[in-house]
Amino acid sequence: MTTGRNTFGIPAAPALFFVVAIAACGVSDAVSRSLPGNNPAPVASARVTAVVDGDTIMLDTGAEVRLTGIQAPKLPLGRKSFRAWPLAQKAKAGMEALRLRRDVRLEYTGQRFDRWGRLLAHVHNGDTWLQREMLLRGLARVYTFGDNRVYARELYGAERTARRARRGIWALKWYRVLSPEETEGRLGTFRSSREIR
Repeated sequence: MTTGRNTFGIPAAPALFFVVAIAACGVSDAVSRSLPGNNPAPVASARVTAVVDGDTIMLDTGAEVRLTGIQAPKLPLGRKSFRAWPLAQKAKAGMEALRLRRDVRLEYTGQRFDRWGRLLAHVHNGDTWLQREMLLRGLARVYTFGDNRVYARELYGAERTARRARRGIWALKWYRVLSPEETEGRLGTFRSSREIR
């Protein structure tokens, strides 16, 4: 089992329980927001009609898009007993300022849908790449999977820039990255920064 820690404040738990908790969180999130029963077809372009949170937008086609490659601080979105992560509202506001009511281009580099019917895409408006911009502002962190690492180098570069400048989430101890020395005795666990300050 690998060394790990959830930088976004999910309570410490064995890795298996962490994975289950994330899956359950997503299911309740999807149910609470009544995602479309039928997956809207992937489109090359559309207009943003609403922002759900710092990494999720709605399109005028009826589709909900999860910006692949990043994870922004989470809002409760109808989930009971779920506390908003620090800077979650700021991340949502940052996304709204970037692209609400604007036309965007969608680029698919891996799976096109997640298990809840959301489109998985990189989102662009002209020369602005939303994922990169949210990372540069410190309003998200890199969050990749095996099928969507095409732009991992660029995404990590943008995150590194924000971390060095201590922008957004990187200015808070809540999201800090542990040094190798701090991980001793924590093998096989995920811990919130609140528990290890």
